[in-house]
Amino acid sequence: MKIGIIGFGLMGASLALALREADPTLTFVIADRDAGHRAVARQLFPDSVIGDDLTRIAGLSDILFLATPVRTMGAIAQQIGPFLKPGMTLTDLGSVKEQVIRDIAPHVPGNCHFIPGHPVAGRERSGPNDADPLIFKDRNWVLTPDENCNPEALDRLTKLLEGLPIAHVLRLDAASHDRVLAFNSHLPHIIAFAAMLESAKIGEDLGVDMRNFSGGSYDDMTRVAAADPVMWRDIFLTNGERLEEMIRALIGRMDNILDAMHASDEAKLTALIAKARDLKIRD
Repeated sequence: MKIGIIGFGLMGASLALALREADPTLTFVIADRDAGHRAVARQLFPDSVIGDDLTRIAGLSDILFLATPVRTMGAIAQQIGPFLKPGMTLTDLGSVKEQVIRDIAPHVPGNCHFIPGHPVAGRERSGPNDADPLIFKDRNWVLTPDENCNPEALDRLTKLLEGLPIAHVLRLDAASHDRVLAFNSHLPHIIAFAAMLESAKIGEDLGVDMRNFSGGSYDDMTRVAAADPVMWRDIFLTNGERLEEMIRALIGRMDNILDAMHASDEAKLTALIAKARDLKIRD
């Protein structure tokens, strides 16, 4: 089986390495427009077809993964659509599903299968030099097929993914996926980016190096601020409505805590913190 990967960054490269470890009989065809990424791909996969011609790689693929920023996927699908082999499966690694489906689906030929996907995994770094096949270990992979999805194609993709060291392959509708990920993934990145910007301002105002006064909680809150700016810009812009909903919901929770603080309401403040602690302990 030929596995195609368009986008040999952190996630695309990690996926290729993980699939090769899971099944050495697989062959890989890889496309990336970045010459440096292609050079790394040739080092890691010296016997594979590697290039910058997306249509060639797409035409060779039995299962093709799009591992590029989400706002590029529609244009890529439009470009490669006429070259896809009958019966092949196109999927993606995007962290947003509703907009990606709207962008990709119109360009997939009727004799091919489009099964949107999202590995709930990642790192705060980017690029193939940080690729790690264990990035998916014990993480879930979400598929969001519609009611017309070909069952044989879905089963084939599911079995391929189940060969990885993931926890489970989950199925969810696209709208629910985007609402869940807006809170569990996208919102924490918003918080981290905003915290780093405010930290820099406070440090500048006070003339101190904030890193000298940071502990584990600060590091936990800001770790993902080192993530790829283009990737996260695209995620925020394509899941903006859901993300705004989650930002406002979190502000509401913080306002509840502020109200208790302003009122010196020890009982309410203790109850809110204790409830959150208990939820985390059971997490």
